[in-house]
Amino acid sequence: WDVKTSTDLNFSCYQNSENLYPVRPPGTETLSLESLKKIKETICELGEKYHGCTDREKVILISNYLQNLVQYVNQNNISEGQKGIYITDSQGIVVDRNVHAADNVLFNHFGVCEGIANASTLLLNNPTLNVDARSVFGSNHVWNVVQLDGKYYYMDNTWNITRNPNQYPESLKASSFNSDYLLFGQDTADAIGHHISDT
Repeated sequence: WDVKTSTDLNFSCYQNSENLYPVRPPGTETLSLESLKKIKETICELGEKYHGCTDREKVILISNYLQNLVQYVNQNNISEGQKGIYITDSQGIVVDRNVHAADNVLFNHFGVCEGIANASTLLLNNPTLNVDARSVFGSNHVWNVVQLDGKYYYMDNTWNITRNPNQYPESLKASSFNSDYLLFGQDTADAIGHHISDT
């Protein structure tokens, strides 16, 4: 975070050794200098607010922060959830490209799993909050793995939003906090059958 740069910055929140997946839409592999500054400001504000919290508490608070702000929006402003089809207003922002970008999730408050997971990684894995978090790709989905007390856990903020039993009726947005897909292990991942890592 202390790197001095005057240009946009390439970044990757996850890797694939075979370089086959994921296929990232153009423009989602860089963060602009302006976005980097805003992300750092957000992290500093959250760091002050969550000062003295344990890593576990930080993970829960960041999940709550994202669940409170972010709406799942797919291409063409149409998303299908367990409760039906949703059409959303993106305030004129081009949806098709931006849903994958972490900064769009943080500042415009909508996106798909890749943007939501990468936003989770950026908010946790930094010198201020200092939680070991990474984005994981597999099963045509992106979620997170976090390390707490030497053990690794999965965290899927996208599913906590889209499978939240308390959603707003007109959108794929949580109206209250959900922990069903927060800090679960491999046994639960196996039972779900969807969180199989390719990265």
